[in-house]
Amino acid sequence: MKNILKPVKVKIILDVLLSLGLVLEIIFLPRAGFSEIFGQLTLERKLVSFSLSWLISFVIYYPLSCGLVYLFGAVKNSVYAKKEIIFALILIAIFNPLTISLAFSKISLRSSTPPAGSMVSNNNPDQNNLSPEATCGMLISEIAPNSKVSQAGVEKGDVILKFNDVEIKTVQDIFDQLAKKKPGDKVSLETARGIKTIELAKDLNDPNRAVLGLKLAQNPCGK
Repeated sequence: MKNILKPVKVKIILDVLLSLGLVLEIIFLPRAGFSEIFGQLTLERKLVSFSLSWLISFVIYYPLSCGLVYLFGAVKNSVYAKKEIIFALILIAIFNPLTISLAFSKISLRSSTPPAGSMVSNNNPDQNNLSPEATCGMLISEIAPNSKVSQAGVEKGDVILKFNDVEIKTVQDIFDQLAKKKPGDKVSLETARGIKTIELAKDLNDPNRAVLGLKLAQNPCGK
């Protein structure tokens, strides 16, 4: 089984292609306004962010490349060793993009959301009097610097309750509403601190796609 993980040229080339493709997808494809946030970074920070992301992806996807190359060689040469085949399949099952994406999503969700029933801390004393049910919605975990949504007074830690009077419970609710809008449209966001009117920004990679310019996480609420 050690031979499966032994570095060879074809494994490294495949690993480079897989990791590079993933990084390019994450950075440049529109998803929850992330491409706009990346676009706000300086050139130096873009290079650092890209390099670190690629390096991490290269390390993570090396086992996947090893498993794929071994299985391809086994089929091509009709050499089937049961233990090695099982080991290669385990590598592919654990280190594939879907499994890793789900793992990182759960880690990110746990680290960016407060404990169930807790309140979002801010300087507004009225929010501290709200019941846990009043803060059910989507928690704003990050806002693009100098974005229109931040200029409208929306802050990190706010909880979006409604989008144009439509109740928001999941991030898909936000996507559904944004799909009906275009860049430049003005919408209202009801948060636990009040209602804010904002102008939707355009995605840097898709000028026809409206984005908020922020990252969201599910905010748990008491029942």
